[in-house]
Amino acid sequence: DLNLRSVFSTDLSSVSYRGIVAAPEIAWRQGDLLKDGSRLRLAVGPIFATEEYMSYFYEVQDRYARPDRPAYSARAGYVGSRLQGSYRFPVTARFSLFAGARVDLLYGATNADSPLFRSDVNGAVLIGAAYSLYQSSQTVTLPGTLEN
Repeated sequence: DLNLRSVFSTDLSSVSYRGIVAAPEIAWRQGDLLKDGSRLRLAVGPIFATEEYMSYFYEVQDRYARPDRPAYSARAGYVGSRLQGSYRFPVTARFSLFAGARVDLLYGATNADSPLFRSDVNGAVLIGAAYSLYQSSQTVTLPGTLEN
């Protein structure tokens, strides 16, 4: 998989462009694990970002520098590597539950010297539910999906 994202931020009064993140992955998917229509996905890959993105998170302008937080000019490059997994469990043809986890390993990151860089490891866990409000009147059944 080749994930390429444009990043924006907002303070709810305006939207600002923050750069591009590229996160190619080698992914493995297994369908119909424990139940027809379920999907397990495991992936690993590096993350790279433009200077605009890196500056948003790691740059310290001279005017914000303090003795314990020196000025720092962020650079484009390697963000880290990501390991992630998820599992989707269909309850009905329209309703699914899902869970996942990811670990970002930031060892060797381009901006690891920034005073704003805090940890070489970051993790996240997610759980959720999805409901399909609309479905086409003409559907096809693909391998690893539920029939209507």
